[in-house]
Amino acid sequence: MRVHVHTIIQSDAAITFDLGVKVREAYGDAWRESPLELDFSGIRNVSPSFLSQAVSPIIREFPPAQVPDHLKFTNVPQPFELIWQKVQQAAARIRLS
Repeated sequence: MRVHVHTIIQSDAAITFDLGVKVREAYGDAWRESPLELDFSGIRNVSPSFLSQAVSPIIREFPPAQVPDHLKFTNVPQPFELIWQKVQQAAARIRLS
């Protein structure tokens, strides 16, 4: 299931939000039944800390070892790419241990 993060951010006037809540409002529980793809195309001038704060509740929905299999980020803005790599590395370490 592909979720366009840009569309969700544009429709929310709040400075910070839980992207997980917004995805559930839009898709119900269907997003849990198939791998979730968060598409960041169209995102500009959004701080990495803002995206991290918005996305982390979704990441916490999955056991860390499942994150690489069940959660995919596409068209990620460059600064946020570093944060996502750290999440994947942490998940890989847990999977290996």
